[in-house]
Amino acid sequence: MDWIGKIKDLLDLGAKQVFIVALAAWVLLLLPNSVVETLGLASLRDQYRPVVGVVALVATSWLAAILLYDACAWVRKRFRFGRASRRLLESLSPVEKGYLKKFMSHKTRTATFSLSDGVARGLVAKRILYIPSNLSRDEDYFDYNLHTWAYKMLKENPWLLSGALRQDDDDL
Repeated sequence: MDWIGKIKDLLDLGAKQVFIVALAAWVLLLLPNSVVETLGLASLRDQYRPVVGVVALVATSWLAAILLYDACAWVRKRFRFGRASRRLLESLSPVEKGYLKKFMSHKTRTATFSLSDGVARGLVAKRILYIPSNLSRDEDYFDYNLHTWAYKMLKENPWLLSGALRQDDDDL
């Protein structure tokens, strides 16, 4: 039963520790004899070469599995973000879509709205727009920026703005 605990402890190693073990094992296996003899590790390497080789292979495989798992998790996260972002843009009201259409028709990521504009503030709350500075342009008029992800998604999928209510262009 003690070996089950040791295996559990071994499985808890992170990528950094596994990398260090793999690197140490491969260095010990692949160093030239003259360097190994200078370090005084020749007898250790000769005696435990099969074990060190297995450790090197297992640690390298383990590290590859960790990296593959992390890469898959990153791809899943990006896919979920894209899907959630598209759903958010699809669920906007026609008035909100009209505000965003102003950005896209002028091919810009910045527009000016009143700080008391409820639609613009709602788009800020939904994290589609943001106010990049606390300095106003004219009393209560501020520049609002369209987030990069939203701009890219709307540029690639203009149909997301279908049904938008036309807005006056005097604020841009």
